[in-house]
Amino acid sequence: MKGAVAEAYLRINSEEDVERLFGQIQNMEPTKQFKIWDVTIRSRINNRKLNGALELLKEIETRGLRVSDHVWMALVRYYKQHHLEVSPTQIFDLLSNTPTPPGVVPWLNLRLAFASQGKEDEVNSAHEKMKKLGYVMRNREYIPLLRHKGRIGRVEEMINLFNEMRLLTAADVFAWATVINVLGAAKRYETADMLRKCEDSIQPDAHLYDCMIRAAGNIKKPMEALRLFRSMQKHTNPVPSTAWYTIIDALGKANRTTEMQEICQEMKLQGVPEDEVLIMNLKWIKENTNSIADIWKIIERGNVSEKLWSAMIRNLGNRNQPEEALKVFRKMQSEREASLKQWGMIMDALGKNGEVTEMTFLFEESQRFGISPNDVIWKILISNLGAAKRADVQKTIKLLLNDPVAKDPYLWNSFIVALGNIGNAKKAVAAFRKMQTREPHKITRVTWNSVLNAVGHCKEIDLMFAILNEMKEAGHKNEQFNPDVVTWATVMARLGRTEEVMKMFYELKSEPFNIHLFSNPTLWNIAINALGGNKNDDMIHIYEQMKLECVPDVVTHTTLMMSYAKMANQVEMERWAKVLLQNNPTKEILDTIHDARYVYGQRTGAQKKHQVEEQFSDETAEIPLPDETVNSHV
Repeated sequence: MKGAVAEAYLRINSEEDVERLFGQIQNMEPTKQFKIWDVTIRSRINNRKLNGALELLKEIETRGLRVSDHVWMALVRYYKQHHLEVSPTQIFDLLSNTPTPPGVVPWLNLRLAFASQGKEDEVNSAHEKMKKLGYVMRNREYIPLLRHKGRIGRVEEMINLFNEMRLLTAADVFAWATVINVLGAAKRYETADMLRKCEDSIQPDAHLYDCMIRAAGNIKKPMEALRLFRSMQKHTNPVPSTAWYTIIDALGKANRTTEMQEICQEMKLQGVPEDEVLIMNLKWIKENTNSIADIWKIIERGNVSEKLWSAMIRNLGNRNQPEEALKVFRKMQSEREASLKQWGMIMDALGKNGEVTEMTFLFEESQRFGISPNDVIWKILISNLGAAKRADVQKTIKLLLNDPVAKDPYLWNSFIVALGNIGNAKKAVAAFRKMQTREPHKITRVTWNSVLNAVGHCKEIDLMFAILNEMKEAGHKNEQFNPDVVTWATVMARLGRTEEVMKMFYELKSEPFNIHLFSNPTLWNIAINALGGNKNDDMIHIYEQMKLECVPDVVTHTTLMMSYAKMANQVEMERWAKVLLQNNPTKEILDTIHDARYVYGQRTGAQKKHQVEEQFSDETAEIPLPDETVNSHV
């Protein structure tokens, strides 16, 4: 009875009543004393009287009584909430050295608490300690750690942990889904192999199939995604609606229009509403000019839903058709009131296609309609004004700071970059310092990268390295601030000189703990670009190394093509042009190939673009591919 009363006092946080019961403990039966000890320790922890709680903890262990997992959980929560008052070593030692080891749950939560504080060494130590103490390690114990490693970009460590887990227990669908999601999102070269292992090891359920299809789409293997979808149709009935959208995304990313249309027809036969099918079509159809007429046919049909209006506006914006997007928006306004989201879409369609003045006019118009801008609209305005190097971005920033509704501190990142774009490094750094003062708890790695990008854009190289060193120092205290692939890409891209870029590239490559940076093609592409145009052998050497560690992407192939154009090497330029066309037959790629040919023409003396186009009339189709097959790394 006394124990139940103590628990009740604890729930209402009545510290005095708990301590009063503890004072009567000597008069209680031994079997009831344990509960009072337990509740009193937790009460003191909850009321931030850690020293008093630890004294009782030591006494209860001296008496040979077992400390409950509730106490250990309270200590872990205390560390997570007040980590500046107690060191990770102290909390780790408490759980490690108790005569009666806690159950597995406090250790799982301690591991997550360390992860939330960016303490990766402690995360790994806690995991090793769990194994040493002999806890049964199953999927439940591994999956949170796999997710954490994937979330912070430590893909190699995640793969090693997954392989370790598979030696102890069979991976379930949730573990496979976790690993495949991370690998696919990172576009890792191991993804295809992991998909095969998954099919050989387990019968996927609907969720796992969805993850596998998405991963295949992310690594540009559309036919593998389609094969997985067909397998899903055989084993899952009915196919979830999300899976239809996933396979269309996978096919759309690879410009597999024919297969995508077939899937859309199947969706209709399965009873998916026609508007939903149209929305998925509009998301990916970008090249066919006839589809502009199709959009107007949809409008003339009447009874257009809000989602379909939005899809049409977004589609035209993505296809660099801001005037058509504005016409559709005006037509929609004549029939219904535009939502806040749709105002943002049309502003973005105009802004990202260079119609910045029209975008600002629309913003002013939206305010006359009583539209209160949200964080998304502020970001659209600031980002596009900054990208266009418009000085009036500073006026927009002032409006934002005076807006009582706009409270998202991540908007600081947008206007730090925008200030850099208009060449004002000092104001960009000043904005960052204000953020450090006002809302330091909201600073993320993205914020640091934004500052580096801003000062680097202004060619303030010394200041850029000073900020980088400051970021590294912050990373010593919280690992979540450590430089990532975006950080190093930003710095390397601003260095300019080939020697400086390659020196940093090889320095990063030489450190084993940087291995995760090179599973992404970004740094490789910057190195290839730095060498392109004058160091052919070194460039090809980097490319060959790259193929062993990650999947070359469209930027890689574009960089190689442009590099050979600068070297006036027609044969190699056209070989890479053909690779690009086979993998990405889009208008943007054709424009890029035309630009490369024009650069080649400039290097060989044919200055006029139309002369260059005549010279290369239809040669792309006649030149053989490079030795490897086009899709061997995709």
